[in-house]
Amino acid sequence: MSDEPDVVAEIAHLHRLGVGALFFFGASPDAKDSNRTIATLRQGGLSLPDREYYLATDAKSVEIRQRFEQHMKNMFQLAGDPADTLPPRRGMVLEMETILAKASMDRVSLRDPDKTYHIVTKQQLVALSAGFDWNGYLKAVGAPAFETLTLPSRIS
Repeated sequence: MSDEPDVVAEIAHLHRLGVGALFFFGASPDAKDSNRTIATLRQGGLSLPDREYYLATDAKSVEIRQRFEQHMKNMFQLAGDPADTLPPRRGMVLEMETILAKASMDRVSLRDPDKTYHIVTKQQLVALSAGFDWNGYLKAVGAPAFETLTLPSRIS
């Protein structure tokens, strides 16, 4: 991937395969109107079980992150990447996922229906996240036509 359209295309490809890269998009029952189904955008994309694994500073959490980096090195090595690229790549994965973790809602907030239900139009979504081609993504994943979707309030 060399530019933003490539990233959008790859995310859409992974989502079509069922891989929850960066975020989850799909249809779900409307939490406040059980008679309808609504497009839904949710946070996702972390390899470790919870955002706190990336943010906590205790010794055990630091060790878990070090072991995660070693795991990433092993995965890149198994994929056939050259040895000289392994240290920076494994660090990039942890760095990117830490950025995602910082932007993620905590477990308590995720259980609060008022914090996870925010209706926006497709146009509002595009305006909220300039730089991501939502229209291209939605076309690439084969999303049916829709006018509104729900997303966590934190995104807004």
